[in-house]
Amino acid sequence: MIEQKNKLSFNKINETVYASETELTHILLNYLKPEYKKRIQNVEDRATDIVETVRKSIKSDSPIESLLQEYELNTEEGTVLLCLAEALLRIPDKITMDRLLEDKFSSVDWKKHISFDKGLFVNASSWAFFLTGNILDKKETDKTRLEETYKGLLKKSSEPVIRVAVKKAITILAGQFVFKPTMKESMNYTRSEKYRKNLFSFDMLGEGARTMEDAEKYFQDYIDSIHITGKELKNNANIKYGNGVSIKISALHPRYERNKIKDLENELLPKLIALCELAKHYNIQLSIDAEENYRLILSLMLLEKLSSHPSLSGWDGLGLAVQAYQKRAFYVIDWLNELAQKDKRVINVRLVKGAYWDSEIKLAQELGVQNYPVFTRKSLTDLSWMACAVKLFSMQENIFPQFASHNAYSIAFIEEFGKDKVFEFQRIHGMADKIHEYFNRYISDNYQKCRIYAPVGEYNDLLPYLMRRLLENGANTSFVNKINDPKLNIKDIIKDPLEIISQYKDIPNPQIPLPGEIYLPQRKNAKGHDLDNETTRLEMINVFNSFDQELKGNSIVNGKDAVDSFHKVYNPANLDQLLGQVAFAQDTSIDKSLEVASSFFPYWRSIEIQDKIKIINKFAQLLEDNTEQLIKICVLEAGKTIKDSIDD
Repeated sequence: MIEQKNKLSFNKINETVYASETELTHILLNYLKPEYKKRIQNVEDRATDIVETVRKSIKSDSPIESLLQEYELNTEEGTVLLCLAEALLRIPDKITMDRLLEDKFSSVDWKKHISFDKGLFVNASSWAFFLTGNILDKKETDKTRLEETYKGLLKKSSEPVIRVAVKKAITILAGQFVFKPTMKESMNYTRSEKYRKNLFSFDMLGEGARTMEDAEKYFQDYIDSIHITGKELKNNANIKYGNGVSIKISALHPRYERNKIKDLENELLPKLIALCELAKHYNIQLSIDAEENYRLILSLMLLEKLSSHPSLSGWDGLGLAVQAYQKRAFYVIDWLNELAQKDKRVINVRLVKGAYWDSEIKLAQELGVQNYPVFTRKSLTDLSWMACAVKLFSMQENIFPQFASHNAYSIAFIEEFGKDKVFEFQRIHGMADKIHEYFNRYISDNYQKCRIYAPVGEYNDLLPYLMRRLLENGANTSFVNKINDPKLNIKDIIKDPLEIISQYKDIPNPQIPLPGEIYLPQRKNAKGHDLDNETTRLEMINVFNSFDQELKGNSIVNGKDAVDSFHKVYNPANLDQLLGQVAFAQDTSIDKSLEVASSFFPYWRSIEIQDKIKIINKFAQLLEDNTEQLIKICVLEAGKTIKDSIDD
């Protein structure tokens, strides 16, 4: 069992998962404001210096960054390119790929992105998009049958070339964000002029394992990456300044789920211990990467087990990524500090802003839970990140903070509050190369080197990672996007998050209604249950541990019970457990019910639609009011899982 003596409590973390955004924002503001007010001018001045330095530091932009700047995701053309990047990596057949290219390229105006001030790469790309759209466009009415035939021939002969060219272009785009395809190539790249001053955390591309074979492949990839990192890179005796690897726990087991915790202890935990032991052998860091919100407690449970394992004693390379957009982040940091104190170790905490925001919002809406587990505004995530950073600085004895950001204001904030602290900055390869130059030029004693988060992998593994980077790089609110826009002045780029928040009429984003209200005013969303939430799990345990009176079920015809004889119903998993009795409908009852329904239909047809809606809504409300009891009946009588019972 993963349960152990002296295990830490998750109560405060669990209480916060669906907390009021307004209440939590006030808690964070009250924590941060007193000291922040004294230093805000220093932060703003430093942020201004950073932007000015960064804009002057490089003579020419990366052509890929220029292209992403031109085709922002809030434009129709940017959306088309993102759709293509997302879809072309997983479309298996040529016909579907050709139809997608035809639809997307001919649907928007590419010519407006061509001008003298755009640069050669952007103009050439825009011309290529424009010509491709014209070749593939079959919506325009051609003047003559000859022109139509010629265009059809050109289209047919060009499609294979365009298909290959576009797929190659997406591969080039991916190359902006993927360090190298293999660890061997990555080692050579670390010695390049660009990266010779940096530390690295290597991440083997690939999301969650779908089979045990997948899990074994990723496990071997992680082993190989640790060996290569430990053997081929110069690693400092002080592990704070050593290189490392990042692992995604969901890549090591196809059922990385809270309800599979016993299986995970037997099948997954030994692999995690083995990887940590290997990292300890080479005196390098191993960071557990961020997962979706519903896996947070599970990750913390396994981290606690790793932290207390005897073979890992004395090794301060264990780390975890904390996502500040999660409402629980502020209290997760307290838990991590308590864990480090308990086990007398240092834990490396990579503070990031978050990578799965859109998925978290959609999942909460699908579940119909009472609130969102993440903040609904970017400025609130920035506030959370800043408050978490200050808290991390107060835990220097047991926490080594690693701040991942490409935002000048966030960097300036850390430099101001971390003047007498020990920490490091981290940057994702391919994101904000101008900031990279700044980090390398202004290293100091308390952050000796910037660590590069370096994704390593082949073309087929990069889809989810590429999407997250494109979304982050292309979002029109992104600092990475703004700093490359010469039309924006510095004040537009380095806005104070607390000042932005002070201008809100309502703290939650009004454009994102609560999960239960997304269909209003038409109807309420169905109430759901988050079975990965610890509070919900406890509620379900209590439901199944409660004693129920024997149930009886029978038909009701015209308001009266229709009973011939009762039959006993037992739990199929425990034939000694009597659940209740049921009276099955007889032919006479069925005939009578049809007769009653037929005679009632003229009256039912005359009832106003609004009154019918009230009846249906009342029935729906009764289902929700009795959900727990109905779930229990489905599980015990039919042998269904709790999730399937909820869906029913």
